[in-house]
Amino acid sequence: MNKQNVSGLASRFYRTAALMRRALAVSACGLLLWLLTSATATAAEIVGNTSILSQAHADGIEQRIGQCGVYMTLRYRSDVDGEDSTTFHSLIDGITRTLTVYRVTSPVNALVSGYVDTPWTSNTGYTIVPVASSNAFITRLDTMTHAGPVYQYQKFNRFNYGPTFGGGHDIFVNETMDAGYMYSHTYPFAGNTNLLGFLGYVPGGPSGTATQVTFDRIETFEVTDNPTGTFELNYAAGPFGSVSGNTAQVVPCSGSGTPVTAIPGPNATFVQWSDGVTDNPRTDTNVVSSVNVTAEFEIQTFTLSYAAGPDGTISGTTPQTVAYGFDGSPVTAVPDANHHFVQWSDGVLTATRTDTNVMANLSVSAQFAIDTYTLSYTAGANGSISGSSMQTVDHGSDGSAVTAVPDANHHFVQWSDGVLSATRTDTNVMANLSVTAQFAIDTYTLSYAAGANGSISGISPQTVDHGSDGSAVTAIPDANHHFVQW
Repeated sequence: MNKQNVSGLASRFYRTAALMRRALAVSACGLLLWLLTSATATAAEIVGNTSILSQAHADGIEQRIGQCGVYMTLRYRSDVDGEDSTTFHSLIDGITRTLTVYRVTSPVNALVSGYVDTPWTSNTGYTIVPVASSNAFITRLDTMTHAGPVYQYQKFNRFNYGPTFGGGHDIFVNETMDAGYMYSHTYPFAGNTNLLGFLGYVPGGPSGTATQVTFDRIETFEVTDNPTGTFELNYAAGPFGSVSGNTAQVVPCSGSGTPVTAIPGPNATFVQWSDGVTDNPRTDTNVVSSVNVTAEFEIQTFTLSYAAGPDGTISGTTPQTVAYGFDGSPVTAVPDANHHFVQWSDGVLTATRTDTNVMANLSVSAQFAIDTYTLSYTAGANGSISGSSMQTVDHGSDGSAVTAVPDANHHFVQWSDGVLSATRTDTNVMANLSVTAQFAIDTYTLSYAAGANGSISGISPQTVDHGSDGSAVTAIPDANHHFVQW
């Protein structure tokens, strides 16, 4: 016979007493209503690494308990300590006041809890106490809906049961702490439903059906009173400001602290306290938990915007938000291919800039220009240049025509880069150019020939520069002949 069947037998055994328990529960409703309406707003202290109990849930449970500033200390966590009832009892048995929180994953997702102020044991069965001597209740934490208090059949103590509440049971947990059922029996909810809203036991009517559930996490907390009855109020200042007033206060539960003021430093403003409170000065009243907060300030900030003009881009962060007096991060003006950086619009001449000690907004543009080249044309001896001999030409553009003009009685030979035409136009320019026109004097040929009956002595033909002299030649007659003339 499995544990759920055993529990079912127990349920039928105690069902005969259901009407009596229901009557006791109904008589307790007035007490429940009084507790809920008369309890003051409180705040619990959660101690330990819980994964399912939120501060809001803890505060709601504390308010239902009706005490100021209780401590909820995590003593058992199923996914850490072990998912078995033996481990649960070894860690929890004997603790006077406990809150157990269950995360349900089937048939619905829900968060429920059970609170008792009598110790768990491993083998004593049901806990039954005199009326009004204790305060046991169960809660649907999603809606902060409570059922209880009850005095008889508060919980069921057994070594192979997890934390089980009520006769029947209202919350049953199996030995492996991962499944069980819920049944409206001892802790009444409106409409005779169980914690999950499903119909359960109806007095004088059908017995109802238990709702099978699965759990993926169970945590149990020891509930204790605030050990000192006092709370600490600690106030600190974050960067760019200070706090005036008593920054380390001790106040009684539900008491009030004294005012503290967050004072911003130069060029800063107060934003809020780290708990979201924006009052300045602030006075914490009706204190039910310790306060440890920091005043948060915001220093004045400025925007540094860097834009690229045509033919370039910006490398680095733009825009930048920089606090007063702090430095920006470097940015670089990057020209497109065959272009170069000229300057920033504020006159800064370095392509990479880091604006320091910022005290104002900045918006600048990087200015770029296309690369240019110089075409230089020079005349060598005995000639000149016609046209623009010193030209500045954009990358890829054409220069203008120039002509090498020889002096009188001279002629053009070539340019120093081998170009043979006296007139040239350099096109699709991609580099600087410096060339010289080379000239030479005009030359003439002196040819001397001998007619019949003679010969020539000397050089023939001769090449002679303009205006220069040839070398001597002699007409030599053959024998028995004489020179007549040229």
